[in-house]
Amino acid sequence: MSEKLEAMSPLADPVIGAIFDSVENAGLAAQSLIGSILAEDGVKIGKVINVTPQRYYKELPYMRGCRVDILVESENNPKTLVEVQMSDEPIMARNIFEYAHTVVSSVNAGTDTAAVYLNVPKVIVINICDFTVRKTGNNDFIQPVKQMYTKNPEVAQEYLNIYNVQLPNFRETEHDLTKPLHAWLFILDTATREQITIKEVIKMYPELEKVVNTDPGIDQFMIRYDNVTSDPDLRREYNMYMSEKFRISAIMNTQYDRGIEDGMREGKYEGKFEDARNFLNMGLTIEQVAKGTMLPVETIRKIQIQQ
Repeated sequence: MSEKLEAMSPLADPVIGAIFDSVENAGLAAQSLIGSILAEDGVKIGKVINVTPQRYYKELPYMRGCRVDILVESENNPKTLVEVQMSDEPIMARNIFEYAHTVVSSVNAGTDTAAVYLNVPKVIVINICDFTVRKTGNNDFIQPVKQMYTKNPEVAQEYLNIYNVQLPNFRETEHDLTKPLHAWLFILDTATREQITIKEVIKMYPELEKVVNTDPGIDQFMIRYDNVTSDPDLRREYNMYMSEKFRISAIMNTQYDRGIEDGMREGKYEGKFEDARNFLNMGLTIEQVAKGTMLPVETIRKIQIQQ
């Protein structure tokens, strides 16, 4: 009998990159996942044309990441680029960069500047977050980002849509596991938090088995997960990634506790914590609050969690 392998988090960057490696291996999964998310906003997508993991490697394993670019057919735009990101890399920076990159690529390809916005693919960014992006009083687990929209009709607002899918808010909702979206998020979240495989999650809930049997996308994702997580090279990469992540997290927590203790003793942060709470309640992002208060991003995130 083969030894039981330790479950990998399906939300970890190395695992996502391995699963969504091509349209042949993950086209149905991509169609089902992004389709179920966008359906909540009345958005429909067409056939998946291409699936490409965009992996970026940096010096430390903890700093490595992955997003998935999915090119789909669209009713009112010939092509729509959907970017799915599951890591906590600075979200707004990535969103804006992706759109800017698409526009610049069109210009460099020879498209007349005035005609760029008639030819550039629509960009939809989906951030699946294991943390709360913005504390706004709105407990919906899918929140379109409104900062990008203006009343000026000349702004290319039709070409960039951003959706933050926040798992902490999803956990607080009443789940209907017969719905594909709820099934998807429940599987991803539960497997990650309980440290069990996707197949084990599905076996625990009969409603999920019914959805898997009728949704070829979830079925393809589960099969692909089983295949890639048994690969020894991926396991080595995953273990290195997680070890470094936990190591850096422990260092940051220690530094945070010491910094707060020293800062309170010296009166260094007097008033800044309250300002940070007020800014968060106003709906500002963590990055914006950090810039406004001159406090570290990690400090703002901890203040947000404690609220």
